[in-house]
Formats: sequence, structure tokens, C-alpha cells
Amino acid sequence: MLAGLCLSSLGVASERPLVRFAYLEFPPFSYTDEQGQARGEIIGIIRQLLQQAGYPAEFRSLPGARLYKGLVDGSIQMSAGAPGVPTEPEATVFTNIAAGSADVVRPWVEALRNVGFAVFAKPKVDEDSDVDGDMLAHIALRHREGLANLLVASADGQAFRTPLEDIARSGTG
Repeated sequence: MLAGLCLSSLGVASERPLVRFAYLEFPPFSYTDEQGQARGEIIGIIRQLLQQAGYPAEFRSLPGARLYKGLVDGSIQMSAGAPGVPTEPEATVFTNIAAGSADVVRPWVEALRNVGFAVFAKPKVDEDSDVDGDMLAHIALRHREGLANLLVASADGQAFRTPLEDIARSGTG
């Protein structure tokens, strides 16, 4: 009988739908450890509750705007907000730094990071390397994950033209 109950409870877990839980990086409550695993006090409680209820779960750290979008469109079923942490859109700044100008650029890069911007700062390899594959790959990744809006300001707008036209055709948010 005990073996039958154990098998029965295993069967229930496999029949339940996967619950996708998204969280903000807010240690010690919710964060991603060095191995890429969801950790924290809230994560532990949610993981245990879902396990006891027989639901398989997937945990994923997301920026606030994509987390909210996922809750709205149904791709995320659960989330725990962080008290006092507003849901803000991700803002990313890309810059390729000309040789010899790193010391001039470093303070404003750090200032942007301190107010919540993600900053990609890379050495400029030649005069025409203002836009590179890493920038375009990051924009494409964010678009696949649920880009709500996109604003690009560039002195080299032609380099962004084709990828941005593709995003405009497929839509955001």
C-alpha cells in the first residue's frame, strides 16, 4: 500500500502543469547563485510549497518589465515582488571605447551602472566599429524574451537600421 501511495503521488506530479516562477534579484530573498540556480528565502518557500502540491517548477530571474509582461501574457504563472523595489524597465547603454579614452569614459560608465543601467563598454577595434555583434545580439535576446519598448540613439543609426526594422515589423510589448 505504501509503495502504491508513493507511485500515486509521483503520477500526480507528472500530470500537473509546469509552473514558471519569475523573480527579481533581491538578496537574500531571491537571487541567482554562482551556479545559476535560484536561491533565497522566498525561493525556498515557493519551491517547497510547489513541491508539496505536486507541481513541477521552473525558476527564472527577470528584469521587472519582462517579469510583469510575462505575468500579463501568461508565460509566467507566479512571482513574488520585492517590497520597496519598483518594477522598472531595463535600460542598456552600449559604447565602444576608442584607444586611450578609457580613463575619460570610466566615470560615466560607473555613474550609469550606479543608477541601474546595464552598460556594455568594449574597446573600439577600428574607426567603423561603433556597432558590433554583441550589441545586436543583446537587443535580439531582449526582443525574444519580451521587449516592451525599444529606444535607440546612435550617431551610427544606419548600422542599427535592419535589426530595428525587423523588431518594428514583429512588434514589441
